[in-house]
Amino acid sequence: MKLELPLLAEENKTYGTLWLIKDLKRDSISHYTLRRVEHLRRTLIGTLQKLGGS
Repeated sequence: MKLELPLLAEENKTYGTLWLIKDLKRDSISHYTLRRVEHLRRTLIGTLQKLGGS
């Protein structure tokens, strides 16, 4: 599985793309995985905004 998630802040400011790759043959995903991925994406955007002074 490969996820490409844009790191977009308000007003469509782009910080890049978050790429996550998971080998589903090795280990399956839980039903919480997408919720955790979205939490990670939001945390990254918030952190990047703080580091950039936005």
